Amino acid sequence: MGRAFLINFSFAILELFGGFWTNSVAILSDALHDFGDSLALGIAWGLERYADKGRTKKYSFGHKRYSVLGALITASILVLGSLGILWAAIARFMAPEASNGLGMLGFAILGMLVNGWAVFSLKDSDSLNAKAVRLHLLEDVMGWLIVFVGSLGIYFFEWYWLDPLMSIVLALYILYNVSKTLGQTFEIFLQATPANIDTDEIKAFLLAEPAVLDLHDLHLWTMDGQSHIFSVHLVVDQAHQQLEDLLPIKAKLEAGLKEKGLSHVTLAFELEGSPCSLADC
Repeated sequence: MGRAFLINFSFAILELFGGFWTNSVAILSDALHDFGDSLALGIAWGLERYADKGRTKKYSFGHKRYSVLGALITASILVLGSLGILWAAIARFMAPEASNGLGMLGFAILGMLVNGWAVFSLKDSDSLNAKAVRLHLLEDVMGWLIVFVGSLGIYFFEWYWLDPLMSIVLALYILYNVSKTLGQTFEIFLQATPANIDTDEIKAFLLAEPAVLDLHDLHLWTMDGQSHIFSVHLVVDQAHQQLEDLLPIKAKLEAGLKEKGLSHVTLAFELEGSPCSLADC
């Protein structure tokens, strides 16, 4: 991620000069977007490294949420940048100006190569933060593809209105996609049940154990979109009152739950008929 940040930031500076040189709002918009991406990459890089720290007395679950915080900051930067692109592009669309189509064509090719390499360099990272950054860079590739096609129309036919139109299309596309990332991020912060985990399937698995009569106080949430936390109270029959009876059941259930994608499992056993203040949870 560090190399992607350095290359993206360097190219954003080049884009800024290129946008003024070609008089292209599309390239200036991409420069603004890439500066935002560079900042997001820098934040993501730092927070991703911090997220790998183990748990402490203050943060008993570790620092994995820093990765999610990075995704939120990155997505927010994209939203603000896209709104700025829309504002500038609409103004240019109302009063088109001549652009250097050949220069735009060259920058478009270079932009696809640089951002395409950055996407490839992050292919092995699966955190929500890295996925958000990868999405931004992929959107940059798509944006440069749009600029490439539009620059052909500007160069050969002098359709200068294509320049702001490309910016508007790109900004709307980014806003549409980033809304999904923001939705996932908010769900994690609000401790929603992970979308890829079926709680009914989890309940059925637990109740399939003969010693388990009932369950309650079931809670399932995720730390960062990958590390899922699960806790539940299990009511067991009178035949399994001793610790030596419960340990094999506990080991079996924990192993099964981890196979289903739950990385942190807490099982609390209760005897049949025992009172529990959390029975209705």
